Amino acid sequence: MINSTSNHEAQLLERMKSWGADQSLLVANSTGSIVVACAHSQAFEGYGQPLPRPVLGMCTAGGGRIWKKGVDYHLDDVWHPGKVGLATPSPAMLGYTPEMSGVFI
Repeated sequence: MINSTSNHEAQLLERMKSWGADQSLLVANSTGSIVVACAHSQAFEGYGQPLPRPVLGMCTAGGGRIWKKGVDYHLDDVWHPGKVGLATPSPAMLGYTPEMSGVFI
């Protein structure tokens, strides 16, 4: 594992910043195929960015209602500390997410 030096990490950092996330830890293997981030993100409403890879996440603080709608996809749920979720690869979707902190792989 390395700390924020690979091209993959730099791209992920830029992506995280674009949706208002402040990371406190970001590590990845040398190919970028495995990334672990501890991050805090602000609430967001609108069209999000496409998700090219699956993401496993766990809320560690904050939370609230999350709503997303896309082609053949609808999510209406609540994040709270301890809740784990799996996001599958998807195109950009309309929705909103709460302000929260979490661990994401």
